[in-house]
Amino acid sequence: MSDLPAIGTPLGPYTLQSVLGTGGVATVFRARHKVLGSTHAIKLLHLPAPSLRRRLLLEGSLQARVRHPNLVPVTDTVEWQGLPGLVLEYIEGPDLEQWNEGRPLSLPTLNAIATGLFGGVRALHEAGYAHRDLKPANVLMQPNGGTW
Repeated sequence: MSDLPAIGTPLGPYTLQSVLGTGGVATVFRARHKVLGSTHAIKLLHLPAPSLRRRLLLEGSLQARVRHPNLVPVTDTVEWQGLPGLVLEYIEGPDLEQWNEGRPLSLPTLNAIATGLFGGVRALHEAGYAHRDLKPANVLMQPNGGTW
């Protein structure tokens, strides 16, 4: 794993603000656009393997083209010390694992979550892509009109 950029590091027009999460091959940062003031998430690869680079950029290309209300769009790319990063829309809210906190969910709540999740997965499948890391920690919850 290469060293991660420090908080405050500029990446193109974005400035890193905090770490949102770290996985096996990438770290996700919260970032602010220097000119627009908008908030974004940046998924930055931290392993220099060419195969991982290709896969990340393919993922970004697909996420930029496939539009669905339950998929987080990729809007740009950045690079840091030769490592690629994807700029994504920032989702304000916890992931499903944090949101649920292990409590049982009602059938209507489960149905609403499953309907949204399956809709997003279907859009990916129709575009010829299979999500390779579908888990509660990768399902972002965003309030919708004051409700989840």
